Amino acid sequence: MTRRAITAFENGFLPVVDELTGNSNDEITRDEARAIVKLKSKKILALWNKNKVTQCDIDSNKWVKLYDDRLYLGRYVGHISIYNLDLTIRPKVENNRKTKRDEFEVPLESFLLFNLDDEDEAFLPTDGFGGSGLLDQDFFNRHARQYILGLGKEISQGLRSGYSEIESEVPHLRGRIIYERLAQLTILRPHLLPCRFDEFSPDTVYNQILKQALSIILRKINSPELRNLGESLMLQLQTVSDTNYTWREIKDLEADQFHARYEKLLKHAKLTIGSHFAFARKSEQPNNNARHGFMMLWDIERLYERHAYKLLSRIVPPGVGRVVEKPAGEYFLTESRDDFELQPDLAVISNDNKVLLVVDTKWKTYGDNMAEIKKSDAYQMLAYANSLRKKDGEPPPVALLYPSGDPSPPTINTFTNIGSKFLVCSLPLNIKKGPDGRVNYHDIDFTQIFGSEICKQCGFTINPSKSVSASNSKKKKKLRT
Repeated sequence: MTRRAITAFENGFLPVVDELTGNSNDEITRDEARAIVKLKSKKILALWNKNKVTQCDIDSNKWVKLYDDRLYLGRYVGHISIYNLDLTIRPKVENNRKTKRDEFEVPLESFLLFNLDDEDEAFLPTDGFGGSGLLDQDFFNRHARQYILGLGKEISQGLRSGYSEIESEVPHLRGRIIYERLAQLTILRPHLLPCRFDEFSPDTVYNQILKQALSIILRKINSPELRNLGESLMLQLQTVSDTNYTWREIKDLEADQFHARYEKLLKHAKLTIGSHFAFARKSEQPNNNARHGFMMLWDIERLYERHAYKLLSRIVPPGVGRVVEKPAGEYFLTESRDDFELQPDLAVISNDNKVLLVVDTKWKTYGDNMAEIKKSDAYQMLAYANSLRKKDGEPPPVALLYPSGDPSPPTINTFTNIGSKFLVCSLPLNIKKGPDGRVNYHDIDFTQIFGSEICKQCGFTINPSKSVSASNSKKKKKLRT
């Protein structure tokens, strides 16, 4: 049976039917819907612990819910594969019913890669992203391509060998005798000795994990080019054992000094293994014939928070200050307590530890409509401003940052009792692709988001993308001369 591919949107729904009619591209069966609901007991990829990409439990409040003939989706975006269904969940901003604007879907591939890639520690190696022949439309194919290319590069340099403990029955003494098996073996095969010894070979746990991840990927990719390349790598890994590690067994494994070059690839492989799971229908359970699925999902609220962090970090010059994630303690409470912290999403802190701007990201529909702002969000911002109030001078401005399809000027209010500016801002995500096929999310005019007065007050670089491109062109001219 051919696999079906469906694209849906977070906070949307899918029609649920008892049997597929073949007339609709977005229908799913009741079995598929129930299987997706049950995935809430699995672990998923997520931004956690200061934006480190790792696995965490699904938040059931943000997960999908099944009501009669509809499957309501939650706050996760990414890819789910179950049975013969591939479901891609994409982020979307704007709401046509409330804002009278066209709904805008955020490009999933570029949005994920922008927010999950880091110069120092990338989840997905993105060399060649946007280059000719490397721009896959399906995010999983991109994931598979980058892993296979990275593994091929490591294999071409030679697999790192190491000592592994082996238990085997040999005709001569080797290593240490396994005495608890000696009596039984003497009766059955008296010419052999049960021994435990170390053997230097490429069959190490690191290489086993790399091979296991490759085998998982090969089951899912539909590109003949990638499949042929992956299968050729499997042939080169014949000396490495086939294993079936669980996430619990490998989650704490890190590359040692001898395997340091494996670090990023090992991380990629571990997360691939952790995203793979067995899911059986009742009829398959007695025969232990469980089908396998694959899940790569991210909490869109945390992704959006990281998105704002990366953009703000770019416009704050080092001579002015820095952007701090989840600031607390000395900034917002005189006494830091573990059980209670006044903690916004982001704050711009000057080099002399003065808070210049407080930002709370809200992945909600806004669309320039102040009536859509919840009073609890406004009170939350008032609490941040009030906690920073000094006897002399005004507290810093505070801002709610909503996603938007198109740029629009901020709405600026003032908390009259303390004199702090309260901004309601829209961060545009409808960025056009460049000639190279990439979406440059840095290409944003921040005076349209915060206003020129706030940007000047906080020392923001107005258009960082132009200044960066100008500096790069100067470097090129120097090189030419």
